[in-house]
Amino acid sequence: MKRILFCTVACLVACAVSGAMRPTPEYLKRAVVYQMVLRNFTRDGNFKSATEMLEHVRAAGVDRLGWTDAARGLRERIAFLRRKLPEAGFPDVSDEALAATLETWLGPRLYGLSTLAQAAEADLCGALRDLLGARAGEVDELAPTHLTVATGSRIRIDYSGEQPTASVRLQETFGMASTPRVAGGREPVLLQLLSPAMRPVQITADLARFWREGYPLVRKELRGRYP
Repeated sequence: MKRILFCTVACLVACAVSGAMRPTPEYLKRAVVYQMVLRNFTRDGNFKSATEMLEHVRAAGVDRLGWTDAARGLRERIAFLRRKLPEAGFPDVSDEALAATLETWLGPRLYGLSTLAQAAEADLCGALRDLLGARAGEVDELAPTHLTVATGSRIRIDYSGEQPTASVRLQETFGMASTPRVAGGREPVLLQLLSPAMRPVQITADLARFWREGYPLVRKELRGRYP
């Protein structure tokens, strides 16, 4: 038991170093279970221990895991906030960092598994939220998955590039005087404005300027196409 508690403390230290603050009680429970697994995992299958499974995951690369759209999107939002708000101390979720800290964020999710295929189906979105701990809500607030436009539609924000982007039909932005912003107001969302046929007609990070300077030309062009 002393060894298990020691390993759990080491796990918490790793969380602090990686930027994860205040792990949830559920995460702590899984971390303790995982330390037991490290000593007693002997199920039949491809791996005799969780440590062996983690080493195979590390060798294969974290990109080989089963990243769902939700998990990949959460990872991109965390990376975006770490890049734009370095002082906030969000954890590093690059391939290299995640591979180096598999025991911390993925290990607890491997309890009861014995094959690499099973590991690939682990709940990565939940694992990342465990890594964030109490800061998961902060990520949702600073880097929301969607923005709400003038018509009430919820438009997905893409954080995969250097700047967050969203594609929305031009007519749905009527009534929006300024560009939506994320990261506590620091970063504008790059808007790809679409025609009724869902074709791009303008890309802007300054909606107010677009209404003043770009919209008259776009309106004239669209009237020619859609009388």
